[in-house]
Amino acid sequence: MNRWIALLGRGGTILIAIGCASFLVSLIPSARVGSFSGSGRLVAKTWERWYESILTPQQCLSVSISANNTLKAYLFEVSFQTIYNWIKETHPQSPGSEPFQYWNETYLTEFIEANQQTVAIQEEIINGEASLEYTPAKITNVTLIVHNPNPSFVKFNCEGSVLLTMAPKIKMQALSQTTIPLGFFLTILWIITITKRGKKDQQDHKKGNLS
Repeated sequence: MNRWIALLGRGGTILIAIGCASFLVSLIPSARVGSFSGSGRLVAKTWERWYESILTPQQCLSVSISANNTLKAYLFEVSFQTIYNWIKETHPQSPGSEPFQYWNETYLTEFIEANQQTVAIQEEIINGEASLEYTPAKITNVTLIVHNPNPSFVKFNCEGSVLLTMAPKIKMQALSQTTIPLGFFLTILWIITITKRGKKDQQDHKKGNLS
């Protein structure tokens, strides 16, 4: 029993230490290793690629988009070439036709419906600004696409940064939020057990003296 009590207390303190360390790591400032910005104009019912890259679990993509009307932004966990190939195979163009730069929203909608698992983030901007942050779980191709669902054109601005972190901030904070309370729980159980054991030993000692 004494061995298990000791293991209980040791496990609790270790979990608290791990949680505190994880939280401190999540507070370390990130280093910017890349950025992009620009403005655009989308005609009615069209979409276009705005950013594409390969990210690692130590990188976080942070994007801010503003628009003068409703605008949808999608972050896909695939390369733009994958999206392009799927659309070309699903909607082959007639021989001799020129590739289109601004694509009809129908193609995007069909791709999303058929490949829902590739959509990492979906945001809608309505006459204002929206932000999105993304950190992959593994080395991942990402593609940012903006979509104008309106019957008229939309103007928008987009700014983004790629930040290098020692560890994924969200994961580190989630780990600390789990391990610290569990560590305190185990440690408190250990302290309560030790306190009860001490009181019982004192009572037994007093009884022994009286006898």
